[in-house]
Amino acid sequence: MIFNLNDINPNDDINIEETKYYQINDFNLSFKNSIHANHFSILSLNCRSMVNKFDDILNLINSINHSFSIIALEETWISPNSTTSLYEIPKYTFIHKDRIGRRGGGVALYLSETLSYEMRNDLASILTEGESIFIDVKIENKTISYGVIYRPPDTNVQTFNNQLSIVMQMINKENKLAYITGDMNLDISQHMRDKNIESHLDNIQSQSFTFLINKPTRITENSASIIDNILYNSHLTNNINNGIIYSDISDHLPIFCINTSETHHYHNNVYCYKRENKQYNIDHFKHELANQQWQDVLESNDANKAYQHFSTTLQSLVNICFPIKKIKLKANKLQSPWITESIAKSIVTRNKLYSKYKRRPTNINKSKYTNYRNVLTNIIRKRKKEYYFNKFEKNKNNMKETWNAINQLLGRKKKSKLPSNLKHVTETYTNPETKSDAFNSYFINIGKQLADKINHDNNPAIDPTSYLTGNYLNSMYFRPTTEYEIMTYINKLETDKTPGHDDISAYYIKYNSVYLTKPILHLINVSLATGRFPDELKCAKTIPVFISGDRQNLNNYRPISILPCLSKIYERVVYDQTISYLNKYNIINQSQYGFRQKHSTAHALLHTL
Repeated sequence: MIFNLNDINPNDDINIEETKYYQINDFNLSFKNSIHANHFSILSLNCRSMVNKFDDILNLINSINHSFSIIALEETWISPNSTTSLYEIPKYTFIHKDRIGRRGGGVALYLSETLSYEMRNDLASILTEGESIFIDVKIENKTISYGVIYRPPDTNVQTFNNQLSIVMQMINKENKLAYITGDMNLDISQHMRDKNIESHLDNIQSQSFTFLINKPTRITENSASIIDNILYNSHLTNNINNGIIYSDISDHLPIFCINTSETHHYHNNVYCYKRENKQYNIDHFKHELANQQWQDVLESNDANKAYQHFSTTLQSLVNICFPIKKIKLKANKLQSPWITESIAKSIVTRNKLYSKYKRRPTNINKSKYTNYRNVLTNIIRKRKKEYYFNKFEKNKNNMKETWNAINQLLGRKKKSKLPSNLKHVTETYTNPETKSDAFNSYFINIGKQLADKINHDNNPAIDPTSYLTGNYLNSMYFRPTTEYEIMTYINKLETDKTPGHDDISAYYIKYNSVYLTKPILHLINVSLATGRFPDELKCAKTIPVFISGDRQNLNNYRPISILPCLSKIYERVVYDQTISYLNKYNIINQSQYGFRQKHSTAHALLHTL
């Protein structure tokens, strides 16, 4: 049977402009990002397994020149034990609801990081027939309710209709604009033949919701059905652009809507602040250091004052020679790195063959499309395999880069941006100052709170000095360090590490050691002689790092403290002299395997055997 999609008409009662089909190139011409970038928009697709098709989903998003506010997926097929970090996308917050107890199902959302949102579990919990996610999205001074639903075909339609009616009533009582997208497995084109579908239509329209999609979204050789849709609770649809995009990710076509009357500030251009680091800056810095006498530092025998003079002078020179500039960051490409330009062009060709086949599903069109698709799929798989093989081969002697490649493969992406809302107990924090204060309070108090929960009656603390069983008559003292030792420690500094609160990079110290060794030597020897460690070096830049769970929950973060790079030189001087003394007199217990050179957990394991 051959279907001409233009001959398939929706329910005449649905008062909405006829839905159009778009090839990706046509969509990009019709909805340029420069015009529609800030308009609230939704893309929805039943992908039938994110697990197997995530690369294809990324390629689809990358090929569309529009940054959707929300991307919704149905039938994600993610199991509760899946590594969900594999499916995260830059600049989007990933939210998912998985099916529990059996295979398949599930829904997921990618929400633009520029949008703040609140979970509406009260709405999602009502729908027991399938999976759903509901959120309230804040746009300018307005709140929009949004939900994504997947209803399996074997569930009770009447129960689903009743539950969906309750959800829509609750939304309408709140007087909020609302969108509900998804695959409800109810073909609205069959409302004249199926009473359940007729009841579904009446139910939706009685709650003042409108179907925005009125053309088939699932098309096979023998059928065409409208089971994927976008429900919208406003009859003002003149400002809505909607349609269906040709894509062969699954047997369902992606659907979209763009509301030109609802806008939010989408950061197309992302900037960061970075120090200018050209050869001129480096030469200027060397020249300034060469002319420094460091008299205030060398004449001071106060560890704090000497370091303050040094730090103030060095920071001033860094700010003069390496001024901070506002830098526009290149946009992160969502496209997989193994997708070359030629493969990208082949994907466009494949999509054109697919749309031709769907419009006119003849055997010839089917054969052309499937043959081309199969060849291209094999090429993409081969390129992906080659990409990772070459990456591991190139970095086989570089453990750090090898782990970076492993983390990339496993989807362990680094995320630095905090969510727009943070919650702790009953409080919600929205601006940077209150977030910072909340983290500070939490990190300061959490250690004591956990320590107070330890039952010392059942687990009495062991005095660590009990392991020191010898009689040590030789006292220890810190001898003055030498220029050679300081030069050695400076040369071991890692220049790719993040600087501390003073913003003095190890790069500035390491590659100018000839000018800085003398003042640093004096600083450390004064510290050793007086037993004082500079207060400025006790301050750390603390970064909250997300561990797992809900990103909005402050309890799911742990602190990482970044100390000034100069503190590492102080520490190394003290460490080397201390460990030398401990080893010389065999003070460390022989069963101590951690934090010792040439000792490891393997030795501890052998000791127990």
